Parts: sequence; C-alpha cells; structure tokens
Amino acid sequence: MNKEIYEKVVEGLKNEFNRDDIDEQTRFVEDLQADSVRLLEIVMDVEEEFDIELDDEKLSELKNVEDVVNEIERAQGK
Repeated sequence: MNKEIYEKVVEGLKNEFNRDDIDEQTRFVEDLQADSVRLLEIVMDVEEEFDIELDDEKLSELKNVEDVVNEIERAQGK
C-alpha cells in the first residue's frame, strides 16, 4: 500500500468525519455510518484529490480505507 496515498486518504476522512480513529481497516458503513450519499461524496473527493476516475463497477466493492487506497493505485497505474 502506497504510504503517501494512504496518508492523504486517512487525513481527508479524519477531517470529513471529525474522527481520529481511522486506519486502513476502517469500514465506511459499519464504522463511519456513511450512507450512499456520503459514500458518493467520498468517491468524488478522492477523484478530485488524485485527479483520477474510479471504475463505477468497482465502487460497490469499496468497503474500507484499504480498498480505496488500492483502487487509487490501480487507477494511477501503480
């Protein structure tokens, strides 16, 4: 897992959810109580921050922070 990407994602989520206990295993729905609108906002923020477009078909598979970091790496070709 790319440390720089991971740190940016976690920092953004900590600010968005006003929590300090976010790590790679933090789940969006179960741990952060994010609804579908909030999940879409997270995806749009990630796409803007990293200047990428995530695969719409994979979005439903993004369950935790590690999944998002891995998908960013894939989108960047890393």
